[in-house]
Amino acid sequence: MQTITTDAILFDLDGTLIDSTPGVLKAWQIFANDYGLNAAHVAHASHGRRLYDTLKEYCRIDDEVKLEAEIVRFEKAVLEGGPIVLSGVPSLLQQIGAGNPETASGWTIVTSGTGGKLTSKSPFQAC
Repeated sequence: MQTITTDAILFDLDGTLIDSTPGVLKAWQIFANDYGLNAAHVAHASHGRRLYDTLKEYCRIDDEVKLEAEIVRFEKAVLEGGPIVLSGVPSLLQQIGAGNPETASGWTIVTSGTGGKLTSKSPFQAC
């Protein structure tokens, strides 16, 4: 096995470390009921897009204050839907920080999602 030495490793969050699909589908169902949308269509059409743009387009929200509030509500529904830590992730993250503290790499998450969502209640609590 080849060893690679780094100062840090950057991970994307959704699809790399976790799967938020169940929560995203739940959130779109809630918003579909509230805004008269087809949840399956919007979930499919919005994959990979910023939530800000998707809510603005499909929910026709023009008011910035309301849009920000709806983003918070959507993200809360996603978290309540139970993001799943992908297989092998806890072990990988422990291995990255294991060994000699002077040579161990750090890691962090880079994502297009809004900040402040990784808390002690996050899927990474056990990592």
